Amino acid sequence: MRLDTLEKSVSASLVSVFLLLFLFLSPSLHAAIAGADEVGRSLFVRGAVSVQSEDGSSRLLEKHNPLFEHELISSGSKSFTILEMNDGTRITLRPDTEFVVDKYVWKAQEEDKGEANYRLLKGGMRALTGLMGKNNPDASTVTTPFATMGIRGTEYDARICEQDCAKEMAAFSEDKKTTSTSLVIGRVAMIKGEIKAKDTQLKERLLDKGGPVYLGDTLVTTDKAFVVVVFRDDTRLTLRPSSEVVLKDYFLGQQGDAGKGRYVTELLKGGLRSLTGNIGKQNPDGFKVTTSSATMGIRGTGFDVLYKNPTWVNVWSGAVDFEYKDGSILVGRCEQSVSGTPVIASTGKCNIVEYNGSKAPEYLKDLPEFMRWPSDTRPDHAQFDGLYLTMFDAHEHDYSTPGLYVTAYDGHVRVKEIDIGAHEALFSNGEVTYRLKQAPSFQWYDPYPKPGEFNDRLFELFGLFGTSGGGGAKQCEVQ
Repeated sequence: MRLDTLEKSVSASLVSVFLLLFLFLSPSLHAAIAGADEVGRSLFVRGAVSVQSEDGSSRLLEKHNPLFEHELISSGSKSFTILEMNDGTRITLRPDTEFVVDKYVWKAQEEDKGEANYRLLKGGMRALTGLMGKNNPDASTVTTPFATMGIRGTEYDARICEQDCAKEMAAFSEDKKTTSTSLVIGRVAMIKGEIKAKDTQLKERLLDKGGPVYLGDTLVTTDKAFVVVVFRDDTRLTLRPSSEVVLKDYFLGQQGDAGKGRYVTELLKGGLRSLTGNIGKQNPDGFKVTTSSATMGIRGTGFDVLYKNPTWVNVWSGAVDFEYKDGSILVGRCEQSVSGTPVIASTGKCNIVEYNGSKAPEYLKDLPEFMRWPSDTRPDHAQFDGLYLTMFDAHEHDYSTPGLYVTAYDGHVRVKEIDIGAHEALFSNGEVTYRLKQAPSFQWYDPYPKPGEFNDRLFELFGLFGTSGGGGAKQCEVQ
């Protein structure tokens, strides 16, 4: 055999051998060849993180490796990884964690039809949802041994605790055992149609039943949509279709300063119905609803406002001080005339006012048809009575108790009809589920990075630093 022919034969054989070895050592490539779709990839890996495929084959996870459905991802005792799913969802898996992507369907051109079902078997995860959760509040779930979490566009931690969390909790100093209080000022009690909230940075999110609202939010309803929001003091707000309202100020006074509470909303367009709660009862001067041309101050009441310039007000309980540029009138009582304004004599029809900004407000004899609302959206409807007592209740807790702990930093998480929002936490052990008065320190001060803080250069420091359960990173000492 000629030498050049022999060399070609040997080269071809070596290529075949290397190809076979590559295929054998790459189960993910087997999956790809078999037609499996990549659902995400690893952004960062520190330590030993393994992946087991459905066929039983295993591989060590490396940076930028693809991920597929039904793979079991397991992190070692001093290892962690950050994953990124196709829709931009990012997940940090802590040490001693087992995690599976049970189902993942996502097409960028069909953002509202995605679906993601994850399974947290043990350990903990820190997650920042992507486009899927933001565009469809019901699209994403995380199943654990204790409960299933509904993820509605948020940043959160989930941790399955045994005795490890209690040890970490005990290691924190006293000043780290009290965490931030809830930022939630109200929750959605009823919703029909699509409702969005825009925060002070103009970041939008879809609202769902139980969803939190925050100070500074602008609530926006689409055509044919209604929403009823219940606030911590039992103030109730109904927003009608094609409306926008800004939650400008909210302060719920505590013991000793309950009379200093404030509630101020600005109706930008459309209509709202409002029923005052404890703030309006304890500090009537602190309760205001404004438009660009008028301000409604209350006297323990329920009323409707429709703003299209003119502004219409209908008082159905109590009375309203209607303040405009040249003065104010009392709406809801008509025993005497006010500033020469025509008043209907004590017939109970003095609760409807129209104001166009150019002359004094005018009392109307009858409620205009366009101000009539569906009866079940009226905020004094019995179905909303007492809701604030359960929508905001929180419990003292022994953090050594095994179970599922969830802390939300933003957005909305639901577990067994319990909703939490920014700076709130909950506990579930399969038998009971409730909000916690304080988020657990082992989540709030978790030394493992939040996935939204991913930075290659920063994370390379984990090569120089170790992590400890309760105190964060410990620097290696060079001698």
